[in-house]
This record gives sequence, C-alpha cells and structure tokens, in this order.
Amino acid sequence: MSTDRRTRTADDAAPPSAAPPRPYLCRALACERPTEPPRRWSLAGATEVVVSGAAALDVPGARAIACGDPWASTRHAALRASFGRWLLEDLGSKNGTWVNGERVARRQLADGDLI
Repeated sequence: MSTDRRTRTADDAAPPSAAPPRPYLCRALACERPTEPPRRWSLAGATEVVVSGAAALDVPGARAIACGDPWASTRHAALRASFGRWLLEDLGSKNGTWVNGERVARRQLADGDLI
C-alpha cells in the first residue's frame, strides 16, 4: 500500500497575490467646517502634486489639489514621487507645513503621516 507523502513548500503557504497598494492623500477633518465629509484624492500615476488652499491651480506637469483650507497658501506644498516614496516640500507658505506635529521644509513621508 502506498501513501502519498508530499513536502509542503513556501509556495504552498503563499497568499494569493494582491494588487499593490495605491497612494492617496486624505483629508479627515476640515476644522472650519466640521460637518464636511472626509475627502481623499488618488495619487495613482502622479509624480508631482501641488497642494493649494481654497482655489484650484493650473500647474504645468503636475496634478493640483485644492484642499479647501482658507489658511493654506495658494501654492502651499508639493508632493513628489521618488523611488517608491513620497517627498513633501513646503513651497514657502506663510503658515508652514507640518508633518506629525513638526514643522518641516522637506520630509520623506511614511504611510499614515499626518500633514
């Protein structure tokens, strides 16, 4: 009588491949308008994003996002994709750019950072 003995390999235990995560910029709360729902912008396919305050911009070669914040400068900050990461750079805004409570001029972002 023969028994089927198979050796389990790492391939047997690997989960099915999932699509790679897509980057998003999310606004969880608009402090001046607390009843306004959260918003998110897909950054898929973008290499440069300029974040502005209340008005939308026409920025050649970049995607522009108007965050709807009257306290943000017209050209507040830029996000640039670099080797699978995002870099945030303040564009000389009056109120500054903050990441996780720290004022920054330029910073490499990690997933979940609060800007």
